[in-house]
Amino acid sequence: MDEVNALNVYPVPDGDTGTNMLHTMRSAVKYARGCDGTLRGVSAAAAQGALMGARGNSGVILSQVIRGLKEAFADREQASVREIRRSAELARRYAHDAVSAPAPGTILTLTVAMEDAAANEGKDVVELFQTLVSAADRAIVRTREENPTNRAAGVVDAGARGLQLILEGVLESFTGKALPLTRIAPLAMPAGQPAMSQAPSWEGAYDVQFLVQRPTRPVAKVREEMLQFGADCVLVVGDETVMKVHVHTLKPDEIIRIGLTAGRVADVVVEDLDAMTAEHERATGIVVAPPSRGPAAPIGVVAVVPGDGFAAVARSAASRHRSARRSCVAARR
Repeated sequence: MDEVNALNVYPVPDGDTGTNMLHTMRSAVKYARGCDGTLRGVSAAAAQGALMGARGNSGVILSQVIRGLKEAFADREQASVREIRRSAELARRYAHDAVSAPAPGTILTLTVAMEDAAANEGKDVVELFQTLVSAADRAIVRTREENPTNRAAGVVDAGARGLQLILEGVLESFTGKALPLTRIAPLAMPAGQPAMSQAPSWEGAYDVQFLVQRPTRPVAKVREEMLQFGADCVLVVGDETVMKVHVHTLKPDEIIRIGLTAGRVADVVVEDLDAMTAEHERATGIVVAPPSRGPAAPIGVVAVVPGDGFAAVARSAASRHRSARRSCVAARR
């Protein structure tokens, strides 16, 4: 979990991807343990639990990957290569449908790799999962190069890494043999080396998450309305029983208002993204600045000071110059 959290720089460097995916999986397992034990029952309960417990972008997308299992196993007592292939197809579709603005080099990259790998039918389920894990190993490296923010920070995508670890865990459960756990650390980069970022600005934004119980409006309509107030992230997924909302926004009240027009709102969580980002910077030393809102200042000053206290004073006194370098991403050790 901590490794995945440390990799988290896109779309917001808030350092919670591993925590969110773990919480989502725990909720899926909790629901699955309370069902009838059949394949269709376990997959349906796990999908419901994942949706109810989904946190963050990664958790919501992971819930849609698990939804693919539910749909593929809906009328089956046993899972064959055919059902696993179908679940990979659905996982890719549902994951992409959940994201308002899909970006390269993310967890979505892994869902595409899974679908492509599953098309090469293995002899049995174990062999197919070995193929899926191998495909994930290759795809995870690409997320560092395909996503400008990941590349600038020298990391692979956190959500993709989380899904890769889940696939490895499934394979281990089949074979009984533990796979070597190789930690993927950020690349060593010169301190303060800047690079252009393509990530949208989240300055002053809030992370808003909640459930809508027994929604009376279609998911697509609610998502479309929330897009008017979303920053870099608008995820709305669900069915006729429950809808999950996760939005980064400058207007949290508007997002909650729209949710109330769709049904009874529950489990509302509103967090300050600036504070979450600052905590991640302190924990990892990776600084990600959002895009510039204007031209860079003609003159810049770099202050080198000892200690976090002096650094805070320097930042507060140079807010105008810091604004001028918002088009940069810097990784520091």
